[in-house]
Order: sequence, then C-alpha cells, then structure tokens
Amino acid sequence: MILSCRSQNHADSVWTDAYQQKIYQQLDDAIKSRLQDQQKRKQLVSYIVTRLKAELPDGLNSVSADSLHRLSVKIGKEYGYAHADGNGDGLTPTARPWTAELEQTLRETFLRGMKKEDLEMGNKLCDCLINKLKKLYPDSVMMPFPHDVALKVASECKKEVTGDSKN
Repeated sequence: MILSCRSQNHADSVWTDAYQQKIYQQLDDAIKSRLQDQQKRKQLVSYIVTRLKAELPDGLNSVSADSLHRLSVKIGKEYGYAHADGNGDGLTPTARPWTAELEQTLRETFLRGMKKEDLEMGNKLCDCLINKLKKLYPDSVMMPFPHDVALKVASECKKEVTGDSKN
C-alpha cells in the first residue's frame, strides 16, 4: 500500500499539508476495499501517516522501495499489536478463497525487493509456500496467516528448497 503512494515528483519530498493529504488519500483508497468502516479506516490511515512522517521526515521518496516496504511491514505490525485487543479494528484474520489474483498477490509480496539474481530461488520458495498453504487451507486461506503457521511453512520450505537443515 505504502509503496503505491511514492510520488514520481521529487518536489513533493517534504511533508506539506498538500503532500500529507495526498498520501492520506492514496492510503485511504488502497485500504478501502479491505476495511469498509470509514472510522476505523480513518484511524488506521492517520496512524500510518503519522508514523511515516516520524520515520521519513524527507518524504517517501527519500528511501528505496525496499526500505519503504520494510518500513510499511514494521508500521503494520505496530498497528496490529497496538490494536490486538479484539476491538474489531478490521485486522482480524479472515478466510479468503484461493484465486489466481490472491496467488499473484502473495507471489508479488513475497518477491518484492528481491534482487534479480535471487529471483529463481525466490520463485521456488514462493511456489513451495503457496503449495503448502493450499494443503493446509484447501478451500480458503486465513489472511493474515497465523504467525506460527507462517513460521512453520517458511521453515519447511527453506529446508526443502535449499537443503538447509537449520531454521
């Protein structure tokens, strides 16, 4: 989501009101399909923008796409942990049916930021992850994945694909 907000115009690299509103609107549009409740979405987007301003005082263009992706994961985890008290914030795991689009999204997310020379191994690991998740969840998959399941599947795939017996 956050990666889609990177402006191509380097003049927008400071947190002016217009720049902040633009980022807010792009995030809101990106989240709208997953979080229908306007109030909860507003809280989430406001939190993300506040954290982005604190972490990136020179704007989203001041870091690489890979760094921005890592930051977005960090911010997402922080928000999730801060709101994990069952208050219905819209981030609770939900079953999503397997579709080609879902598989492609998982693949893109997994491979994002990977170096070109690592893509072959990344694709093998990704194929393994998707196949194992399909065995665990044949009709639909829990999104986000339960942490223990994600660790178990990733560890198994690493062993199978790389031959590495270490975790």
